[in-house]
Amino acid sequence: MAAAGAFPPVEPAGLLPAGEAADVETLSSELRFLLAEKGVPLEVQARLARAGVRTVSHLSLFEDSRGEARRAFTTLLGAEAAQRPETKLQVIQLLDAWETASKRKEAADKLDAEARSTGLPRTVQKTELIQLRLAFERLLYPLTDDTTPGVGYMESKFEQIDDGEIKAENLKEVTSLEDDDTDRLGAVLDKAGVLRIKRASQEVRAPANPEALRTRLKVVAHMYTMARLKHTNRAWLASASPQIFLDHVDYMLGPHVYGLAARDHSDKVVATPSWATVLSYEFQVRKRAMKFVNEQQLSLAVALKQAREDPVTKERFFVTPIAIAGPFSAPPPPTNERRNRSRSPRRPAAKAAGKGQPNSRRKGRGKGAKALTNNLPYRTPDGRQICFKYNSPQGCKGQCSMVHVCRRCFQNHTLMVCTAGAPQDTPQA
Repeated sequence: MAAAGAFPPVEPAGLLPAGEAADVETLSSELRFLLAEKGVPLEVQARLARAGVRTVSHLSLFEDSRGEARRAFTTLLGAEAAQRPETKLQVIQLLDAWETASKRKEAADKLDAEARSTGLPRTVQKTELIQLRLAFERLLYPLTDDTTPGVGYMESKFEQIDDGEIKAENLKEVTSLEDDDTDRLGAVLDKAGVLRIKRASQEVRAPANPEALRTRLKVVAHMYTMARLKHTNRAWLASASPQIFLDHVDYMLGPHVYGLAARDHSDKVVATPSWATVLSYEFQVRKRAMKFVNEQQLSLAVALKQAREDPVTKERFFVTPIAIAGPFSAPPPPTNERRNRSRSPRRPAAKAAGKGQPNSRRKGRGKGAKALTNNLPYRTPDGRQICFKYNSPQGCKGQCSMVHVCRRCFQNHTLMVCTAGAPQDTPQA
């Protein structure tokens, strides 16, 4: 994408008196960019807005011919000022903008008709994306390429908005301008069975940590904010802003989801939600929010808030998966019934003390330690399998795929040398 500096800056409406500034703010971002590109002064833009011309489409249909457009613009600027040189220049600027608007509308209508007839996603023009980015930066703050929505991602979302059926995007499909590979092309069949070449869809890796999730959701937030600037007539988008997604990610990474921790009697953390569960729940919340938008016409801000507060969504996609996984899923200690099956009560005492006595002593050694360690976890708080052999006197040669940490405190030493809680659960010599 071209740098923003290569395009004419859009003057802030705050330079005008309050009434005219409010009029200019009613213009679409695309029309403001076009008028700025042609050098139309802000006060003239305000007059256009008061005349009801607020989009590029409105301007293109202002008059049918160049002569009629010239007369209309002269009247708009005031007949008494028609002979002044600066007024003539403003009429020329407006005519230039009108001609460009007419060509753009014709091209956009052609692309839209083709997309609808073929069933392929509508193509978003590069100039339109640049205009939306500039409008966003003028309204809020500068964007970086890693938080600016990619072309393919915006095309797919704009198509959903146009069709009125919004879907929650998988975070693998959320691409930024930095991820974009515009040279990737793919062949698809349209509704008529014609093979067409289009930009191939892209996927990126799922966020691997909280900071990556925060950055990815920034891209989502910026996309919806730009969509609000483009689709000013969509009521559900009116509340779209980076702040509502900042609230969303703060909740997901806060103490109620990712920061949730189970503690034992000594206040030591024994279990936390897995990262996969957090990502799954976050997606399901946005999916629920889009359902509220589609079916109840809620605003995006309200829909996200209600989805986070929805008990069914949290129970099904967060609480239940954690409960099924369990903090450790350790096997239950052996019962008396199982011990009785392994030792026959009828065995004579003399036979037990005879030939098999040395083996009996070896098998009995460490029974107290085993009973105690049966109550220790065999998984780490993040769900990884702990190596039992590593924690035994024999030790592990290190060729297994399990984690070599202490079963009591999860530190990098064996249970044999662990001193944490030794007076309570380590057998004395």
